Amino acid sequence: MADGGFAIAYATYSGIEVQRFDAASVATGTPIQADYPGNYDTSPTISGLPDGGLLMTWMGYRMDPSDPWNDGIAVRRFDADGLPLGEPQQVNTESYGNQGAMSVAVLADGGWVVTWSSDKDDMQDIYGQVYNSDGTLRGGEIHLANAGYQFAPSVSALDDGGFIVAWGSDDIVAQRFDAQGTASGDQFVVNQNLAGEQGAPMIPTPTTPSRRTAPSSMTNTPKALCAIPIPMKPPVT
Repeated sequence: MADGGFAIAYATYSGIEVQRFDAASVATGTPIQADYPGNYDTSPTISGLPDGGLLMTWMGYRMDPSDPWNDGIAVRRFDADGLPLGEPQQVNTESYGNQGAMSVAVLADGGWVVTWSSDKDDMQDIYGQVYNSDGTLRGGEIHLANAGYQFAPSVSALDDGGFIVAWGSDDIVAQRFDAQGTASGDQFVVNQNLAGEQGAPMIPTPTTPSRRTAPSSMTNTPKALCAIPIPMKPPVT
């Protein structure tokens, strides 16, 4: 936020909510309902957009009516005043299996990319979807990795407009992509110690932080599942 405030997203028994705070950590307004009440959605992420708005993603419970027993990935934009810009959208095109472990990065042109893992066919594969700054799709769903058991993707924007994704496997593997989601070069192994299994990579972005979902865990406060504070960027003038 231009005044140094921030926003925190969290999951409750009634859905995903966002609360904004000023620079003195005082709540401004009432919590914003990001999803539809009563869905029992979990694992929210929140990112600041260049125009001062918010980008929310979460794991949606029974999002696809054709496959009601499996979870999907949802995304929704909010303007600088916290007002929703359209309805929640389902990110994943392939709905079979459970989707989770989202990671989000805002790109240099104001668009964004969402990555996640899917357990289709009893395996863990990595997928991604790139969006334009107005929320429209930029190409189709990207199958980023499918050789063996892949998990915990982390995505980060690059200065050239593209992005890089790293994920866990027997090793930590990474792949660069251009702004359209086309792979640039080959996948490469990050870790030098090849003994044992590697996992849970995280790639920070200095200018626009990427966010991966925090683990969902019940606490002594029954409604609190997870909370992720994100400093908001001032609107572009």
